[in-house]
Amino acid sequence: MKVIFAGYIKTGTQSIREALQILGYSTFDYFDNFWYLEKEWTKILTDGGSADGFRKMYEGVDAVTGVPCNHFWKELHEAFPEAKIIFTTRDEERWLNSVRRQFEDFEKDFSYIIMQITTYSGWKYFCLSNKFHNVTLGTWRNWPWSKFVMSRTILLRLFRSHTQDVFQVN
Repeated sequence: MKVIFAGYIKTGTQSIREALQILGYSTFDYFDNFWYLEKEWTKILTDGGSADGFRKMYEGVDAVTGVPCNHFWKELHEAFPEAKIIFTTRDEERWLNSVRRQFEDFEKDFSYIIMQITTYSGWKYFCLSNKFHNVTLGTWRNWPWSKFVMSRTILLRLFRSHTQDVFQVN
C-alpha cells in the first residue's frame, strides 16, 4: 500500500481514484471493497479488524479511496505505515448539498432499487452499503425503496469530526 485517501465522500474521491489510476496505481474504491472484500468488511464492522487482516485484504493494492477505507484510514495506516495519506475537504454547505443530492438520486433510481431487491448480489450490496452509510454518515434505509434517514446535524458533526481527526495526526 502506497496511498490511503482519507477524504470524506464528495470531496473529490472519484477524481483522486482516477488520478491514481492514471499514475499506474492499482486502486480499490467503494465498489471494489464491496465486490471483493464484502465478507472481510462485514466482519470488521461487526467484530473489528486488525493490522494483519488489513495487510492480507490489501496485498498487492497500491491505493485505497472512498468508503469504507477513508473512515478506517488510521487502522490502514497502522497496517501500512509507509503509505502516504491524501486528504481533501470542501465547504461544509456545498458538501452537505452534494451528499443530499447523491442520496436523493439513489432514492429516485428505479433500476438501482430493483437491482437491490431482485438479485442476491443486489441484496448483499444493500445490506453492506447500509452498514457503511450508518457508520460513515449516520444514515440508513430500512428497505431499498425507503428514503434515507438524514440529519443535517449528524452529517455535519461526522464531517467535522473526521476532518479534525485527520488534521490532528502529525
